[in-house]
This record gives sequence, C-alpha cells and structure tokens, in this order.
Amino acid sequence: MNLSEEQISKIKEFGQTFTPVSDMALLLDVDRDELRQEIESDTPARKAWLQGRAETEQEIRKEEINLAKNGSPMAIQHVKSYIETLIATEDL
Repeated sequence: MNLSEEQISKIKEFGQTFTPVSDMALLLDVDRDELRQEIESDTPARKAWLQGRAETEQEIRKEEINLAKNGSPMAIQHVKSYIETLIATEDL
C-alpha cells in the first residue's frame, strides 16, 4: 500500500483517538483490509498509529497521576495498576 505523508499523519491522529481501522479506511478512502495489513506490519503507518495511541495514553496517565496525587481513590487504583503492570512485565 502506498500511503502519502498526509495519510500517515492522519493515521497518527486516528491513533490518538483510538479510531478503529474500519473507520480509518473510510475516512482515508482506502481498502480496509489493505490498511489493516499496513497497520499490522512494520511500516511507517504502524509507527504513526502506535505513536498516536502512545501520546494519548501518556496524557491519560499524567492526568490520572495528578488526580491520584489529589486523593482520587479511582485514580490511585489505576496508577497502582500501571505500576504493577510495569513491574510484572519488566517494562521499566
């Protein structure tokens, strides 16, 4: 699949909003199965999609940490879960 730089940039935006591949394909006017294969392979599109997701996930973690520091019980549980997952997977 030959995606333009603009399409790859859009894929990053879609990653930031956790947009399903089927919706991305519609919005980009490309074949869904080809786009899915592109996202599942080691391509610039996959890297852009993962970067977009990671950026939003990072923003959410930061917000939950701030909420936890301010005493939110639910946020404290979520942050504790993040820490336990990091330790269990040794993804430090």
